[in-house]
Amino acid sequence: VYQKEYIKKDGTVFPVELRTFLIRDTAGNPEGMWAIVRDITERRHAEEEIRRSEERYRRIVESSPNGMHIYDLDHDKNLILTGANPAADTMLGIAHTQLIGKRILEAFPNLAGTEIPEIYIKVALGETSPQSFEIPYTDDRFSGYYSVHVFRTSHHSITVNFTDITRRRKTEEALQRSEIEYRDTLDSLPDWIYVVDEKSRIAMVNQALKFELTAHGMEQDCIGKEITIEFPFICEKTLDAIKQVFITGV
Repeated sequence: VYQKEYIKKDGTVFPVELRTFLIRDTAGNPEGMWAIVRDITERRHAEEEIRRSEERYRRIVESSPNGMHIYDLDHDKNLILTGANPAADTMLGIAHTQLIGKRILEAFPNLAGTEIPEIYIKVALGETSPQSFEIPYTDDRFSGYYSVHVFRTSHHSITVNFTDITRRRKTEEALQRSEIEYRDTLDSLPDWIYVVDEKSRIAMVNQALKFELTAHGMEQDCIGKEITIEFPFICEKTLDAIKQVFITGV
């Protein structure tokens, strides 16, 4: 089987595929051949379109600021790392060329015991839709927290798009700790303390005020409700002062 080009009577050049068969005489000596010729213009166009599509995809992967891992599923349903973009090298601080061709748990051993490989396999098999999640990962090469989006790119092939959100997570955890400390501090004070938003809705009350509300048979579940309705004991002067704080910022 081989390919070549033919020329039509009008001068048009087009691709063909030939499947040739040797013809022998009764003595077994070659005396000619048969050839089955097929016009493969449409197939060549389809192949060229696939090539262009793959080139566009490759350029997107190569230029993406996000890290990308590409896995193929083999016959035994093992995920094999078949590619990674430059951003993945930079983000993780490792050379992925040494990992290409390895199974996922060989490349990233600390994924063992997690549900991640199973999620990837289900996406690769088309058993589930694209998945997004956040995961921590640590081994002796790198450590961080990552936002991951995995999607199927072809039959038994997936791309894992990930970004490093370690700094964001640390900020969120610091804010959470600060919020807890803030609430604990307010709850430890003997004074009544309530927090309101710019629409005069109650955002928080401390333990001292909760105790007082309970003692007077008033509802504790006041979060999100207007202060004028829930706290009739708050005088007009205080309400005006609250409004002025939101208006002036002073």
